Amino acid sequence: MKCILNLLVLTILAGVVAPLIAAEEPAKPKKPAQREARQRNQAAGPLNAVMKLDLTSEQKEKIEAIRKAHMPALQELNKKVGMTPELRKKMMEIMKEGREQGLKGKKLQEFVAEKSPLSAEQKEAQAEVRKATAKLREEVGAVLTDEQREKLGNAWKKAKAKPKKEA
Repeated sequence: MKCILNLLVLTILAGVVAPLIAAEEPAKPKKPAQREARQRNQAAGPLNAVMKLDLTSEQKEKIEAIRKAHMPALQELNKKVGMTPELRKKMMEIMKEGREQGLKGKKLQEFVAEKSPLSAEQKEAQAEVRKATAKLREEVGAVLTDEQREKLGNAWKKAKAKPKKEA
């Protein structure tokens, strides 16, 4: 009889406690932590696709060294741009408008730059980010094989290893 009574009490208790536990809101990450994670992901963006390739341990070491050398500067440059969620949304709308007009490549870039709500300083910082990212891709591209670069697609075709000049 005690066993049945204990089982009944446990069942009732589980029936009451389970919905309470399920009703609890999961703790949301704090805004600064989200912002830092997003900045890390943005800065790592140029290398995300590379890290998915089948790299040798030597290539991984070289790419990690390149990443460590470039990422602090890229993160700082991204901060200079000061892209707020509102600005980002506006820029995406402008880009969408340009695509709807059939613009691509440089013409699309020019269209976005012309209609951009960014200040001159922000545009300059954005140009610096593009240059730094291009340099990063060029250095990483020099570490990759032709097959690996081909897997990455158009974005990395410009990053082909350039033959070094012998002195």
